Amino acid sequence: MLPVSCGKTKFRAPAGSVPVERAISLPSKSTLATAGVPDSPLIADKNALYTVDAVEVDWSDDAENIYFRFNILDKRTEEKALWADLKKEHIEVISDDDNLTVKGLSRLLSAKGYIPENILVLLLVDRSVHNDDMDYMRNAVSYIINMLPEKTVYIAFFDPQPRSSLRITADNFDIFQDEFTITKNDKTLFDAALVKFRELCGEKGLTTDQQLIDRIGDGDIKKYLVLLTDGRVNVNNLRTADNIQRFSEYVQQLDNDITSHHRVEIHAIRYGEVSEDVDQTLSYLCVDIRNENVKGGFYIASPESFIEKLKVSDKDAPDYELTVHNPDGVFDNGFIKDLIFHIQYEGKTAYGQTAYTIGTLLRPVRANTLGIGWRLALGFAIWLIVFGLLFCIVQIVIPFVRFDVGKFERKFVRRYSFDDETVIQCHYCLNEIMDGEEIVTKCQHTVHKNCWIENGCKCADYGESCKEGKQYFFDMSRPFNRENRPYYTPFAWYGLLGGLITWMIYQLLIHFFPHPFEPFIRYLIPKFYPGYEQNPMLFLQLVYLLKTSGFLIVGILIGFIPVYIIANLHRIRQRNITVWWVLLKSILGAAGGFLSFLTGVILIFAFQTAHTGILLDWIPWILSGCVWGMCLSLRENVLWKQVIMGGMLAGLLCFVILFLGRWWGSYAVLLGFMALGAVMGVSFISARRTVYTYFLKYQGQQSGKIAIHKWMSVAGGSEEVTIGKSKDCTICMDWDNHSSLRPVNVKMYIDKKYSIPCLKVMDEHIVYDRIIARKHDEYILQHGIIFKIGDTTFQYIEKSK
Repeated sequence: MLPVSCGKTKFRAPAGSVPVERAISLPSKSTLATAGVPDSPLIADKNALYTVDAVEVDWSDDAENIYFRFNILDKRTEEKALWADLKKEHIEVISDDDNLTVKGLSRLLSAKGYIPENILVLLLVDRSVHNDDMDYMRNAVSYIINMLPEKTVYIAFFDPQPRSSLRITADNFDIFQDEFTITKNDKTLFDAALVKFRELCGEKGLTTDQQLIDRIGDGDIKKYLVLLTDGRVNVNNLRTADNIQRFSEYVQQLDNDITSHHRVEIHAIRYGEVSEDVDQTLSYLCVDIRNENVKGGFYIASPESFIEKLKVSDKDAPDYELTVHNPDGVFDNGFIKDLIFHIQYEGKTAYGQTAYTIGTLLRPVRANTLGIGWRLALGFAIWLIVFGLLFCIVQIVIPFVRFDVGKFERKFVRRYSFDDETVIQCHYCLNEIMDGEEIVTKCQHTVHKNCWIENGCKCADYGESCKEGKQYFFDMSRPFNRENRPYYTPFAWYGLLGGLITWMIYQLLIHFFPHPFEPFIRYLIPKFYPGYEQNPMLFLQLVYLLKTSGFLIVGILIGFIPVYIIANLHRIRQRNITVWWVLLKSILGAAGGFLSFLTGVILIFAFQTAHTGILLDWIPWILSGCVWGMCLSLRENVLWKQVIMGGMLAGLLCFVILFLGRWWGSYAVLLGFMALGAVMGVSFISARRTVYTYFLKYQGQQSGKIAIHKWMSVAGGSEEVTIGKSKDCTICMDWDNHSSLRPVNVKMYIDKKYSIPCLKVMDEHIVYDRIIARKHDEYILQHGIIFKIGDTTFQYIEKSK
């Protein structure tokens, strides 16, 4: 059985409890078991004749208190058992997860029914009555406002003209005391009733209270006009007869007025002596009105009877609310918890158990939660610490370990001695190596150690005639040297920054707009539960809001911010890319993330899993990672399959961090976002870096193809290719005799900051992409670009490995 309540009908909680609008109800244990949740290890008391049927679960903002609303049912009759003197001392709760303690027990109104919150009651008080009747009316108003939910009662007085309608509650009742006084004006009952009736029908200009206007315009609100009067009017007075006629005409025209579609019920609580004239007057107002907009009520000198009319009978609505203390410092993040109720009352025993969940992985709650400002500040501090640790690991620890594992100093560095060596020159500086100087013998070209370091820790001929003369070297005196950083570090750092920005915006959104997708979720419910509108269930409206809103917000934010940052960081790679194209990628990423997590929302509905479940929750992360990878690879010369796989890995890693780091609460969300952004950035630049080999096709007096990646690559060589007529150039154009040739016309190299191939014009007289280039112009090399030197045309080509 699914625990249900009255759908749009919401129940009034006792003072001090949390509003029921945030209440969360869960499917039964049998339903949870079908979704992969194990049965509780706790054993039921088979001898108990009564069961505790938990209907709703709610909690305070910091989860310090948990509220369980429940009924006690007789097993033999399956009817409610109402134990009037039940106290918290009679109840024991046992949890297989937390050490919970009972704080209090409250009774939710009467056993005969429950008053919903989707009502609007306007009390119209007649001040032209006897003194005794006014005292009764004051007591009636006090009784009504104490029995009805807050924000549902308004009051207006007439003497003879009706006053403004004002909200009245038990807290502000004292300020109306002076209004309960007697006046001797002629009674204008029909005129006052007509004004307030028109107000409740939504006629504009009759009230300036915006909250009242909003409730009047809400089609789900049931409206009641209650007259507190003795009913005495002078029917022979011409003004009275005119008021009766105007009231009758207004009621009849409602059928033809499409703007007045909200039905109003009219009731009267009568005081004073019984009179046939009074009965006829109130009977006309309350009984004889019968059209689709107005439902006649009743008149009786009993406010209790009116309260009973408002009550809704619902077997599954809760009778009791149990307040349980949640231990301090415990995160609640959507994992299923089991709770046993054990009640001993006057020799009777009631037993029950329920599964409940509080919060989600993306929206955890915790006792004594910090304010939003402190939470953001602490999150930023955590980000700085994690960033600092990662920076030291990447900049110092990994390079040192890599250097130490290579045993470079022990294998290839030694001091030169005249005793056992012939006189040799340094292959780099060409100076004679002196006795006692440190030399490097990594290849056949012996060099000074200092020259080795100055030459980028490689032989001067490496990449051309030398294949072994390169070795990674970690300079202890310069631990933060830029050369120690791996090629992917800028993208990793910007990915971490994107994770921080995403987390901060996410925290602000869920703080100021807790459920931005609530109308959308309410729209989805009937699609998955046919007949919902005819038999609505409260938990279907509210149980998924916490989880689904977090899903959809995250899908949009992560799809936009990290994608924008990474794509914008690398946009220099494309010669014609613009910031608008980067923005379009980000928008596509946000849309794709939303759709991916919407798929997750649909799965949540289909399997009824508002709790955190490893069997389903990873799916939207994988889907969204795939989408984000596709968006990053658009119009990029990258191995798109590798980018997509990297995005999927990033999404899965984020989920794993959220799942395993759930004890850190919202800061686990920060770490997950950071990891996701960093992995996305690294996978993107890795796919671009590993996918290419570089070639130059040339055609003129001679033609051919040169594999320039042998020299110009991120990993080795001189990292540059020179073209000109000099024999020292990497490509010597000895086949071309054009007069525009210079010793060095162009230089091609790898940009160290972005790890991308570039071309620099060293002298005049070259044509680059149909444009006459000037000296010192620099261009980003693109696949297929053509440039001309002398009579030779070159075409730059990138190929996948």
